[in-house]
Amino acid sequence: MMEPRFHLRSASMKTLLPSILAASVWLCSSAAWAQYDPQCASKAQYAQDGQQCDRERTQHFDKILNQSYQALMKQQTQAGKNRLRSMQRAWMHERDEACHAQVAQAAVGAGVVGDACLADYTEDRATAMRQWLQQGKRF
Repeated sequence: MMEPRFHLRSASMKTLLPSILAASVWLCSSAAWAQYDPQCASKAQYAQDGQQCDRERTQHFDKILNQSYQALMKQQTQAGKNRLRSMQRAWMHERDEACHAQVAQAAVGAGVVGDACLADYTEDRATAMRQWLQQGKRF
């Protein structure tokens, strides 16, 4: 009879199993699969609720932003792709600088401020990208 290749008693499986279980629990949790609710912030009762709303909003609009960016890239000439890529990198730098500055100025609730800033910037950029895509904009 052959021995099983992996034993739960082996050191690697003993250290790996808790990580696998934790990842499984996280993936099955409602937070991992949360859907964006535009009314979420108005329903929030506590700061951490509002912060979770901002994270969900960021994820939602980040998907739209990425999809729109990829579609816009397909419509561009090589020079247009280079310009759009450069514009997007400049926007990401601006977003990061602005949000870091807001967090640095926050005496209390820096995490809340940072998440709100990222959500606002991402929503604004996703909206602009979607409009550019609908307009067939060339760069």
